[in-house]
Amino acid sequence: MPTSSKSKTTSKNMTIRNSKNGNRNNITKKNRYNLDKRQYVALDCEMVGAGRLNLLAEVAIVDWDGNVLYHDYVKPKMNITDYRTQFSGVTKEILDTKGKNYWTVRENVLRILQNKIVIGHDLTNDLRSLRIEMPQEQIRNTAKIRGLMSLNKYGRLQPQKLSRLAEIHLNSLIQKNTHNPIEDAITAMEIFKKFRELWNNSKKNGNIRPIGPVMEKPIRLK
Repeated sequence: MPTSSKSKTTSKNMTIRNSKNGNRNNITKKNRYNLDKRQYVALDCEMVGAGRLNLLAEVAIVDWDGNVLYHDYVKPKMNITDYRTQFSGVTKEILDTKGKNYWTVRENVLRILQNKIVIGHDLTNDLRSLRIEMPQEQIRNTAKIRGLMSLNKYGRLQPQKLSRLAEIHLNSLIQKNTHNPIEDAITAMEIFKKFRELWNNSKKNGNIRPIGPVMEKPIRLK
């Protein structure tokens, strides 16, 4: 990820906490599964490669009804070795003309995600690329809904691709040519809406750690 001389709140990893009364979040066991559509957003990101690194290139956030709340491109500061255009649709021209500063995009995303329940398919990499850590109570990872996972040859559960879930459960064909983060975010939201009760009953729902090895320590958002 690019380095920055900005303030601590924009140059390091950040953990989202609910600002109300300084609590970690206001999603208690009592109201965790109550339906308030305004609480839910879906996130999806596209990456480009810089050697072995995955760098954020595009991010989209939609609300419960699929309305786009945010969509932007990011122009990485590092030298991009693989735009992965055949998968992401991202090109050098797009990032050169439309790409914004990483920290600006990240701050915009943080404002939207604050106090929200975030839905997405395999959120680990997306949140890591944004250097955002969230409480597990606020994560709905559709890749980890046990009832929608498949068994590998060793009899262990493994996530299915979002495109496969869309085809089976939504009768929808996505990612036909390249990935579209808006389309993917909407699809993840629709999958979650259809199987929300299955999520509620899943013993290992969202059992992920959004932050892996990072260059800097997280900033705790109080």
